[in-house]
This record gives sequence, C-alpha cells and structure tokens, in this order.
Amino acid sequence: MAICKKCGNDLDDSAKFCVNCGTPVSAEPQASTPFCTNCGAKLEPGVKFCTECGSAVESAGAGQPAAQGPSVPVVPPVVPPVVPPK
Repeated sequence: MAICKKCGNDLDDSAKFCVNCGTPVSAEPQASTPFCTNCGAKLEPGVKFCTECGSAVESAGAGQPAAQGPSVPVVPPVVPPVVPPK
C-alpha cells in the first residue's frame, strides 16, 4: 500500500490520485513538508519547527533545515554601572 506524499493518506496500489486530497500519486512532494521527518507528526503550513519534537522543518526543494535565526550574534547594549551618591 502506498502513502500520499501530500497528506499522508493510505493509497491503494492501483490508485492514480489520492482519494483524500486529489494529488496525483506520481506527483513530487510539495514545497513544504507535510509531516515531520523526525517524528512523523503532521505539520501545519508555514511552520519552521515541529510542535511535537521541536525539530527544524526541512523544505523539500532545498533539503536544508529552516533558518535558525540571525547569523550574527545579538549583543546586548552596554549599561554603565550605577554609582550611589556620596
């Protein structure tokens, strides 16, 4: 039995289209991953991290994990020490 690449529905071996979402069986996966590649949880469109295991969601086109944040370190502002009056 095959599995739909878009919605995860079980497909009959002779199916040409998914009965749940209508995706052709031979279609390439969508640009976003519908299921977590780490734990298998269903992912909502546009998420960058899995809500079940916290893994970064990979994009099907690039094969690279989603951006983790800024590439430059964030430095807090320098605050001068408070000197009590004499």
